[in-house]
This record gives sequence, structure tokens and C-alpha cells, in this order.
Amino acid sequence: MKKKTDERLEDANIFEELNHLNIGSFKLIKRIKKTAITLYKKPGYAISAASESPAEAKAIYRLLGNKNFKKEDLLEVHRKSVIEKIKEEKIKIVLCPQDTSELNFTGLKATEGLGNIGDSRNKAKGLIMHSGICLTEEGVALGVLGQKIWNREKYNQLTKTEKQLRPIEEKKVTGGLKQ
Repeated sequence: MKKKTDERLEDANIFEELNHLNIGSFKLIKRIKKTAITLYKKPGYAISAASESPAEAKAIYRLLGNKNFKKEDLLEVHRKSVIEKIKEEKIKIVLCPQDTSELNFTGLKATEGLGNIGDSRNKAKGLIMHSGICLTEEGVALGVLGQKIWNREKYNQLTKTEKQLRPIEEKKVTGGLKQ
């Protein structure tokens, strides 16, 4: 089973992408690869459920807390790989849909760094995520072009009509991805 999973990961070019990480530590890259395999095998699972042992889960949590490991570095390596693939395969038309989602973590009372989501009536806590992906004309996913995650510290107290009438220059635009 392990060999089959490794082959799928290699087919997805994940190992090639990870080799281009510029974080200066072979051990750290090795841990990132092991984590990728673990999470790839069980997408959507919590880290503790995806891990084969408590020690592996602890190693993944240590990785996520490591100051030398940044999500932005992983995303940048992946983004460059996606762009290179588009060039190599001479894909003439690429669709780049974007969407903003609210990630609701209201039930996780001890979690720090969450902001307000939804409207001010429901008191929900979580994060806001804006993602852009690349697709071929046929709808084949090429990869993630960009992603931004942030928290909203406070609600905007304007009415819906006031928000709509406000000039674009006064609006705080936070979701759009930059090339």
C-alpha cells in the first residue's frame, strides 16, 4: 500500500515541488515529505486521525509550529510549478476561478487567532480564505495559483445600502489574489 501511495504522490509531482523548497534543512524537507504522504492518504481527516501513531501526529504539529516552515513557501513553490507546467505543455487558455470561503471554528473555544465571520448577529468565529486555482478549458485542475487566509477583527457596522453606495476607493479590498 505504501508504494502505491508514493507512486500517486510522485505522479502529482509533489516530491519534485518539495525539492525546490529553499529552507536550508534536509531534515525539515524530509519531515514535510512524510507529512505530505500522511495527509495525502487521508484527505479531510484531522492530523491525529490521519497519523499512524501519536508520535507521528506530534511530529506534524512540531512541523507546523516550526518557525522555519512557512505555508507561503510551500504555496510559492507550488505556484511556480503550476506556471511552469502551463508553459511546458503550451496550454493556451487557462481558467483561474477565485472564491472566498469562511472557515467556521466557533466550537474550538481554545483556538487563538480567530476572527469574526458571517454577520454580527451570529457571533461566529473563524478565518476567511480566498483561493484561486488554475484549470484547463476542459476543467482539469492544474493547481493552486494563490491563497490568502486572514481573520476579520471586527464587523463593519454599515448597513447593506451604505456599503453598496460607498465608492470603491473607500472599500477595503482584501480577497483578490495578486500575480
